[in-house]
Amino acid sequence: MALARHAIGEEEDAVSVAADAHTLRDMMLGHDELHLAVTLPGETRPLVWFGAAAQATVARFGGADTVPAHWTLAPHGRLVSRIASARTRGGEAVTVHLSMTREADDRLLRAVLGAIAAALPATLLLVAATAWFGARRGLRPLREFRALADAVTTQRLGGRLVLADLPAELEPPAAAFNTMLDRLDAGIARLSQFSGDLAHELRTPLANLMGKTQVALSQPRSPDQYRAVLESNIEEFERMSRVATDMLFLAQADRPETAARREPVDLAEEAARLADFFAAVADEAGVGIDLEGSARVEGDRDMIQRAVSNLLSNAIRHTPPGGRVRVTIAKAQPEATLAVANPGEGIAPEHQARVFERFYRVDAARSRAHGGTGLGLAIVRSIMHLHGGAADVASAPGGLTVFTLRFPRGRGQ
Repeated sequence: MALARHAIGEEEDAVSVAADAHTLRDMMLGHDELHLAVTLPGETRPLVWFGAAAQATVARFGGADTVPAHWTLAPHGRLVSRIASARTRGGEAVTVHLSMTREADDRLLRAVLGAIAAALPATLLLVAATAWFGARRGLRPLREFRALADAVTTQRLGGRLVLADLPAELEPPAAAFNTMLDRLDAGIARLSQFSGDLAHELRTPLANLMGKTQVALSQPRSPDQYRAVLESNIEEFERMSRVATDMLFLAQADRPETAARREPVDLAEEAARLADFFAAVADEAGVGIDLEGSARVEGDRDMIQRAVSNLLSNAIRHTPPGGRVRVTIAKAQPEATLAVANPGEGIAPEHQARVFERFYRVDAARSRAHGGTGLGLAIVRSIMHLHGGAADVASAPGGLTVFTLRFPRGRGQ
């Protein structure tokens, strides 16, 4: 529009504009979508026009001051039109009608839309296939999780996830999953060992009972003889009863909801009471008991008595005649300790790590001969765990053996 107005301003008058129309024509070359018409103000007959839509534009909007920004003209489709006045060099006014058809743009838009419509199904399929493949690849470790979890049984706990093949985000849960399987494997192994040990422990008294009973019934006997057999069986029944009682205590202690009662307990007082209780047994074995120190803790009085009683019983049983069992109690933050020390054969280092296991015996034959069940130290450890403490042992062959109970203490104790 600026070029057209400039060209008209170079002409002398409207007649010169029509005579020198080639100037405007040259300006329109190469722009087939442009349509130009020049009229006198208020007239509908163009002085000059170029393009098929030029006359139609003048016929429709000639004499108007403005035209719609967008309008439609068959067969050219949408047009963008502008009207502006211009003056010749001589000062004569003319009106310039300039339109641009949007047909090429519309064709391009339709072609683009058609291409999109044609390519859309294939694109969606490609996107869906890519998403499916990516999701399947990304979820592969989770499928391995599931497959491994489905395969886990009490007989099959050997499978593990390979961490090197997993994304970084899945390595922590995979490592935790493998650790869980390790704990289950170790727990089931311990349970299997425990079941075997329990069966073995009960087999001996049962075999003795069956043997004695079968011998007694093999031929007629007097009432006194039957009484002697029954009295002999009582010892085996008592042994089985102790095993059952200890097993019941350990089963209850292993439950997560089991908690020890909390009350003030004077360790020195409880140790002295138990020393008096074992005095007769110690005197018979030629063993003395010494007490030293004091401390107060919070805990279950009956359980603490049982733990100390088990240690004293073991110490007296393994102390040679003339030896002395020393019970030492000490208090310091953050714990109080009760140590039971006795001289004797001692415990070899390879056995010390296992003496708190159920049914474990350093000398199985000797322990059974003295009536032990192999559960006393396991009960001690369970009691200390229930109190939030610990039990440990230190021993040297031929020297002192020291079992230590460690109780947590509050600041006010």
